[in-house]
Amino acid sequence: MCATGVAGTWTAEMPTRHGNTDHVAIALRCDHDVLTGTVTGRQGEAEISDGIIDDDYISFKIIREIHGNQVIQSYQGYVDGDTIHFSVTEERGSVSTTLPQEFEAYR
Repeated sequence: MCATGVAGTWTAEMPTRHGNTDHVAIALRCDHDVLTGTVTGRQGEAEISDGIIDDDYISFKIIREIHGNQVIQSYQGYVDGDTIHFSVTEERGSVSTTLPQEFEAYR
């Protein structure tokens, strides 16, 4: 079942690994317990893959090609009304971030 109110467009100021922030738009769609959609930011639009909905918890990945390297961002979030509390980890080639970056997305 789709988490209450998860479908729609969410916006956020997502922290970067260099200490700045990027404005992102997260467009979410759901069909039962499958989460789909896109994440759009400075690097363009990326399709969501491996999307899961479990009550008010969601998770998904986006995969981008940046400067010839595959970058995988794994998102985990908790839907709380008009806010999603996200934690994101990133893998660049053989390097992964050890600490998740946390931020909130809003309607």
